[in-house]
Amino acid sequence: MENTFIKQWQDMNQASLDAFKKLASGNTEASNGLFNAQAVPANFAEFMKMALASTRDLREFNSNAFNTLLQKQLSIVDLQSSATAVKSLGEISQAAVSGFVQSQTATLVIYMESTAHYLEELKKAKTAEDVIAAQTALFAELQDKLKTNTEQTLELLGSVKTGLNAWAETTLNSVSKK
Repeated sequence: MENTFIKQWQDMNQASLDAFKKLASGNTEASNGLFNAQAVPANFAEFMKMALASTRDLREFNSNAFNTLLQKQLSIVDLQSSATAVKSLGEISQAAVSGFVQSQTATLVIYMESTAHYLEELKKAKTAEDVIAAQTALFAELQDKLKTNTEQTLELLGSVKTGLNAWAETTLNSVSKK
């Protein structure tokens, strides 16, 4: 496949060289026309026609050559596989981001609920020992909730890793079949 791409670029370069030769020839004719136009003003219009035709020919040639090269290369590349791979990667990314947002939201909810619970316990506290007991209970409960949340986030990371590995393997297999 690499040689096919290189061959196409070599052909494109050769065609460009040929076009340059044609342009140089046209420019020589145009220069001769310019010298004649200086001697005979009526020839100036003919000179301008030749210069315009030469420029138009080069533009058309370059457009056609580039379009041909692009079509050849696109025929080699499997756009459907590429689109499928990008779509699959997007789905993995979307699931990961969604999971991470849920995890962050859960963490914020844990802190908010724990703070609310702590403030309620402080209202009930009558002595310093009650405050210390409320803090101890709060920290133990908070630690358990955060540990659970962290484990869920790690599971999410594992599923993202698994999804990315499967995506990479599928993509490489589809490329190697070509």
